[in-house]
Amino acid sequence: ESRIWKRDLEGRKNEVLAGARFALLSNPAIDGKRLVFVRSTGRRDQVVMTRVNKHGGGHPIHTFRGSGYLWSTALEGGTAYVTVVSEGGIEIVSVD
Repeated sequence: ESRIWKRDLEGRKNEVLAGARFALLSNPAIDGKRLVFVRSTGRRDQVVMTRVNKHGGGHPIHTFRGSGYLWSTALEGGTAYVTVVSEGGIEIVSVD
């Protein structure tokens, strides 16, 4: 099981923002009420966007299949950015 946690160090509160039983969740980024992260399975990597404090798994906004993987994510305004690392090199992809 994989989870993305929000930790409030001052208030000592923990909250699960996203979770999956059969996928690895990594590289989260938050911008206000939006959360973007990478969901990896044996077959593909997906960039997933959801709202903070919303139940459900979110929706994939970018899918990568092939040799390589999705690495870091970032959010700015209405655009999500992800780094694609593959045999062909490293590329930053923006998804609106």
